[in-house]
Amino acid sequence: MKKLGLNNGPLYSGKTLIEATDYKTIFVAGNYRLGAFGWLAGSYMQKYGLPNAGLYDQNLLLQWVQKYIGQVHGDNTAVSAWGESAGGGSILHHLIRGNGKNYPLFTRFVTQSPAFEWAWDDSKDGQLDQVYQNFSKSLGCNDPNDISCIRDPSIPLDKLGMANVKLFETVKQTGLFPIGPSVDGAWVKTIPTLAFAKGNFWPGIKSTIVSHCANDAERFTPSSVVDNATFYGFLEKFLPGQNLGSVRAKIAKQYNCTTDFKGNYSLCLRNVIRDASFTCNTRDLLDAYPKQAYAMNYGFPNDSLAYHASDLIPLFANAGILGQIAIMIKAILKCSLWDANIWAGKLRDTIRDRYLGYFASFALYGNTDSDGKGDTGWPVVDGSGKLFSKVMKPSQDGWNLVQDEQNSEDGCAFWRTIAQDLVPKSGNSEWNLEEVDVDSNVQEEL
Repeated sequence: MKKLGLNNGPLYSGKTLIEATDYKTIFVAGNYRLGAFGWLAGSYMQKYGLPNAGLYDQNLLLQWVQKYIGQVHGDNTAVSAWGESAGGGSILHHLIRGNGKNYPLFTRFVTQSPAFEWAWDDSKDGQLDQVYQNFSKSLGCNDPNDISCIRDPSIPLDKLGMANVKLFETVKQTGLFPIGPSVDGAWVKTIPTLAFAKGNFWPGIKSTIVSHCANDAERFTPSSVVDNATFYGFLEKFLPGQNLGSVRAKIAKQYNCTTDFKGNYSLCLRNVIRDASFTCNTRDLLDAYPKQAYAMNYGFPNDSLAYHASDLIPLFANAGILGQIAIMIKAILKCSLWDANIWAGKLRDTIRDRYLGYFASFALYGNTDSDGKGDTGWPVVDGSGKLFSKVMKPSQDGWNLVQDEQNSEDGCAFWRTIAQDLVPKSGNSEWNLEEVDVDSNVQEEL
């Protein structure tokens, strides 16, 4: 844990989950490159570098597990990958690797609020190339398209760090991220929702839990959006370029802040961000594995306060240390310590044990039925209607099965049409890449 720089913290030690499974699971955590170091992409990187390096780092960890977990009495045929937010989004990208033809090295997965922003424009000097060039310029490279400059080992680490920070400052307080998993012609062939729609995903998943928080997008919604002008301004940052004006107009029509949201621009934009970056990702996963999926809409303490990452608290906080739960609640809900202690007691008393029990059962058996009696109260999701039903909803009132209105078939179909509109308007026609054969090189080193 010290190598991870985490000091055995509750979110990364896996202590609660290991205890809940009676020490019958092995919890493996690893690092991968973030920011510019893990996600530079675009036509130039496709030719001279390695786009989506962060995904290859994750794959390296999974290869390590496959090769060595047996030495500590683990079963490499029963590996499950768990990820929240960007981690959940990464798991999604492992499922569509090479149009779904690559074994992701796990047979089960848990995604909690899988999140990422579409990054598709790998045309020459397109949006992804511009991000690369901005990073290169921040390092003082005379030629922004000379990769040897940013690879120079004499560049101080703090200078590299500051160049990375500058990338994120370009979208500061906008709710957007400048960099992440990107279309690269190899690992990621197209915008993920289109890959899922075409059936280009790994079919061999045995079971999954797909979860999201009821108010995932609240903390990613900029407070500066207060009228039509600022709403359109956000869309111009979200989908930049004159050639995408018609696409932005479609979004503004679909999310009519004036009529549909009665002038509440914050709520209007929150729905845009929620659907585009969070909940429609859950629909893609649930549609892909309908007979193997358990769905959750986390609503503790209530929908308004079920912020992004709040569902990690009952999974990883030690129930015997009420203060630990309260500290995590205070950090995520940004409430007073007094309120956090109240919510901590409610969480411990109303949902924590059952919540952890479900996830422990999944870790062991790939289902929520730890005692084999079939009466757990959390069945496989029902996707027969426009809304998913039999979706588990934990809240301060207890546990209920509900329909999920946040990832509706119609709402997510709209975003799929937006993705289809984007693809012909960009894309690297110059490069028709086969995936970089990193795996064979890695295998030699393992």
